[in-house]
Amino acid sequence: MDLKGFWTNGKNLLSRQQSNIFSAAMVLAAAFGLSAILGILRDRLLYARFYACCAPQLDAYNAAFRLPDLVFQLLVIGALSAAFIPIFSQKLLENKKEAFIVARAIGTFLFLAFIPLALIVFIFARPFSGLIAAGFAPEQINLMANLTRIMIFAQVFFLFSNLTTGILQAHKRFVVPALSPLVYNLGIILGIKFFSPWLGIYGPAGGVFLGALGHFLLQFPLARSLGFRFKPSFDFGLPEIKRVLKLMIPRSLSLGLGQIESTIILFFATGFPAGSLSLLYLAQHLSQLFSRLFGSTIGQAALPSLSSLRASKKTGEFNQVLMDSLLESLYLSAWAAIVLLVLRIPMVRLAFGAKTFPWQATLQTGRVLALLSPAVVAQSGSQILTRGFYSLQDTKRPLIISLISLLITLMVSLIGIYFLGWGIIALVLAISLAAIARFLVLLVVISWQLKGFAWGRLWSFAQKSLLVTAVSGPVFWLLMRLSDQYLLDTTRVVGLSLLMVITLLGGSSVYVWFSLKLNLKEAQVFLRLIKKLINFRRTFAVSQTQMEKPKELLETASRL
Repeated sequence: MDLKGFWTNGKNLLSRQQSNIFSAAMVLAAAFGLSAILGILRDRLLYARFYACCAPQLDAYNAAFRLPDLVFQLLVIGALSAAFIPIFSQKLLENKKEAFIVARAIGTFLFLAFIPLALIVFIFARPFSGLIAAGFAPEQINLMANLTRIMIFAQVFFLFSNLTTGILQAHKRFVVPALSPLVYNLGIILGIKFFSPWLGIYGPAGGVFLGALGHFLLQFPLARSLGFRFKPSFDFGLPEIKRVLKLMIPRSLSLGLGQIESTIILFFATGFPAGSLSLLYLAQHLSQLFSRLFGSTIGQAALPSLSSLRASKKTGEFNQVLMDSLLESLYLSAWAAIVLLVLRIPMVRLAFGAKTFPWQATLQTGRVLALLSPAVVAQSGSQILTRGFYSLQDTKRPLIISLISLLITLMVSLIGIYFLGWGIIALVLAISLAAIARFLVLLVVISWQLKGFAWGRLWSFAQKSLLVTAVSGPVFWLLMRLSDQYLLDTTRVVGLSLLMVITLLGGSSVYVWFSLKLNLKEAQVFLRLIKKLINFRRTFAVSQTQMEKPKELLETASRL
C-alpha cells in the first residue's frame, strides 16, 4: 500500500468539500459515532470513579454546566446557528473577502459581549448556584459554584471554535468540525484519568477546559487555509451584522426558553435523593446520542444547502431538500427509538455497568430511557424543521413554539411531582411530551409558510413507517429475550455484547427488509450510505471533490 498516497488522500478527505447533503450527513454521523463512543467511555469512567462514593459531588459537577451552557447558548449559539451561517453562506456566494470581514466582525462582537457575562457568572456563581439548585446541601452549592467558575471560561474557546465551525460548514467542509467533539471528550477523559487522583471532582472540570481548547485548535488550521484570519474587526455597522443581530435576538430568546426548561428540570431534580440528577443526565446523554446522530448531523449538513437554495429563490428545490432531510431523519430515529426501548437495560449495563455502578441505578436509568425513547424521533425531526426556519431567516416562530414547549414542561412537572407524586418520572414525561408537542407544532407552522408542502408524501411515509415499527419492534424484543434466556450468559461482557449484536443485526434486517418491501425510499438511501461508509479505501482514494451547485446537489441527493 502506498503510505504516502494514503496520507495525502487522508489529508484531502479532511479538507475537501462534501458533494451532497446525505454524504455530508454520513461524514458527520460517522464522526459523531466515534465521538459517541468516547462520550460513553467518558461517562463510564466518570460514574465509575464518583457515583458510588461521591454521588453528591457528581450531581454538583453535572449541575455546574448549567450556567456556562446558559450564557453560551443565549449569546453564541443564538447568533451562529440561526443567523450567521445563512447570511455568511449568502455573502460567500457574492464576495468571499467581504464574507470573511463579516465573520471577523461577528467574532469580535460576540467576544466583547461574552466577557462581561462570563465575569458576572464568575463573581456571582455562589448565589446563582443556590438559586437554580435549591435542593442541594450548602457544601454541594459551594462545589457547584467553584466548578462553574472553571467551566465558564472554557466557553471562550467554544465561542471561537463554533465560529470556525460555521465558516467551515458554509464552505461545505464537514469532516474537521465533526471530529472536534472527539478532542473535547478526550480532554475530559484525560482529566478523569490523570487529574482526578489528586484533584478529585475538579479533575474532570479541568478536562473540560482542556477539551474546549482542543476543540478550537483542531479546526483553526483548515479555516486559515481557506483564507480566514482571526483578527479583531469593529465593522459593526455592516448591513450583514445588523441582519445577524436582528435574527439573533429571537433565536437567543428561543434558546433562552430552552435553557429555562433545562433549569426547571435541574431545579426539581436537586430535590430528589442524591444521584437522581446524575442518573437523569446519564439517560439523557444516551438518548441524545441518537437524536443528534440522526437529527443534528442531517440538519447541519442540510442548512448550508437550504440557505443557498433560499437565497437563489428555488422554492421547489428547497421544499424537496427539506422533506428529503426530514424523512431520512425520522426513518433513522424511529429505528433508534426501537433500539433504545428494547435494549435499554443491556445498553446501560454494557456502557456503564462498571462494578461501582449499582444494579438499582441501572434499572432506574433504564426506566428513564424507556420514557425518553419517543422523544428521540421528535427531537430529531425538530432539528431538521428548526434549520428549515433558519434558512428562511425566520427565528420568531421557533421562539413562540419554544415558549409552548416550556409551558408544557413546567405544567407536567408540577402536576407529576406535587399532585401525583411521580418523582423523577414526572420530569422525564415532561421532557418527552414537550419534545413531541414542539415537533408537531413546528411541522404545522412551517407547512403554512411553504407553498407546495408535500403533506401527501409525509402522510404516506408516516403510515408505512408505523407499520414497519409495529412489525420489527416485536422482532427486536423476541431476539433479545431468547438470547438472554436460552442462548447466552449475559452476566458477562462477552455474552452481553453478543446479545446486542444478535438483536441489532436481526431486528435491523427486518426493519430495513420490510421498509424496502413497502418501497420506503429512505431505506434505499440508508443502504447506499452504508455501502459508501464501508468502502473505506475508495473514500481515501478520492481526490478533492468540487462543490456542486444547488441544482446538481439536489439531483445527486435524489439519485441516492
